[in-house]
Amino acid sequence: MTIENALTGLLTVKSQIPEEAMTAGVLGCEREGHGIRVSENGLVLTIGYVISEASTIWLIDSSNNAIEGHVVGYDQASGFGLVQALGRLSGTVLGLGDSDEVVPGRQMVLAGAGGADSAVDVTIAEVREFAGYWEYLLDGAIFTEPAHPEWGGTALLGEDGRVYGVGSLILQSELESVPARNMVIPINKFTAVRDDLVALGRSRAAPRPWLGWYVQDSAQGPVVIGLVADGPSMAAGIKAGDRVVAINGRRISSLSNMYSEIWNSGDAGTTLDAAISRDGDIRIVSIESIDRSSMMWRSALH
Repeated sequence: MTIENALTGLLTVKSQIPEEAMTAGVLGCEREGHGIRVSENGLVLTIGYVISEASTIWLIDSSNNAIEGHVVGYDQASGFGLVQALGRLSGTVLGLGDSDEVVPGRQMVLAGAGGADSAVDVTIAEVREFAGYWEYLLDGAIFTEPAHPEWGGTALLGEDGRVYGVGSLILQSELESVPARNMVIPINKFTAVRDDLVALGRSRAAPRPWLGWYVQDSAQGPVVIGLVADGPSMAAGIKAGDRVVAINGRRISSLSNMYSEIWNSGDAGTTLDAAISRDGDIRIVSIESIDRSSMMWRSALH
């Protein structure tokens, strides 16, 4: 398949999220991104934050037809979302490549709905681990240059027209000499859970412990920068500005190290002892983790 043909299988995804949804305050109630047609029966792959907790979803295909959709599944570990079109979609069904073949220096295309005008020729700058402040850790994240200005749900295409990843973020540098990049989730993360998402709406793996805090790296170690309202960390008394020193007695040196310690402690529901530094004092705070989905609107869909 040529890239030109593949572009016809890219769609616009629009969603409406209830005001009471957990993510509404952070991500907004009206969201828009791109989607990728991945099956003849109307399955559309997108980035999860576009459709997470959605009450209404519309898909606009390459013929400008608007078709209603519904959430099939959301994989919180990778960040992928899957939507089912409730009508017939036009455009090509895209094949999936092997993201292990994506290496630095490879020339590819990052594209969204809108044909050639929404396609950017990119170079693979890096493939490495990425840690996000929202309790997210991805091994083998793909970084592309230059940045696509409307990155959410874009398809990383090879010259064979296959999808090798899905656009998730834009990363800006404070240095003018360093160009902005997109972070792309490898498509192999989707193929690993595709059957689970269709059958169950989520990965078959046991849910990870979720603490409901936003944490970022600093020179002194991970620091809490925010809390999810009524989440486990807020209930335990964690405050913004607390520095995470240890989890269950194991010293923490970085965000990725912290996530590993938390997720290796057991499944959602386990209680973790976090040693935090506040105002020069070290204190131990017990946090009862939960499954993130339990706080999401219409969580049974996720």
